[in-house]
Amino acid sequence: MLRITKHFLLLVLFSFLVTSCDKDEENPIEENEEELITTVKLTLTNKSNASETVTATWKDPEGDGSPIITGLTLKPGTTYDGRIEFLDESNPANVKDITDEIEKEGDAHEIFYTVTGAAMNVNKTDADNKGFPLGLTTTFTAATTSSGTLTITLKHKPDGLKQAGDDINVGSTDAEPVFPVSIQ
Repeated sequence: MLRITKHFLLLVLFSFLVTSCDKDEENPIEENEEELITTVKLTLTNKSNASETVTATWKDPEGDGSPIITGLTLKPGTTYDGRIEFLDESNPANVKDITDEIEKEGDAHEIFYTVTGAAMNVNKTDADNKGFPLGLTTTFTAATTSSGTLTITLKHKPDGLKQAGDDINVGSTDAEPVFPVSIQ
């Protein structure tokens, strides 16, 4: 009988410890649900001729790792205003625009533009509610005839991780499409 009582008491004690350690029920941590990004669309508008637009797209709606990519062809000596969109097109009947969520959670996101080979500069023109760069809107300046790639990296920097002047290595990567670029 004593042996059963010891086991019973240990079980009760264990149950008490497990339930008493779960204080997060009163203050649950708000989880940031990750969104599926199947499409990244970059639209550039010529600053001196607003009717001239260039679009680059990266689409992988099946998520099989074989995206369909349309690159950028820009004019040398031209400056463009840029706007980027992130979409979930995994269900064509219910396409989700994730761009607004990224903008609302701007203090936890940043978009980086890495140019390799092409004579082009990209500057972010928007900021989050704390004044830190966001990258949904940009200015592209195509200099001279050249070619290369543009890597667009969407970083997730939750819980105050985003700080002034931090780089592409801070946070986790939500999307990182690579676009061919031709300036001709």
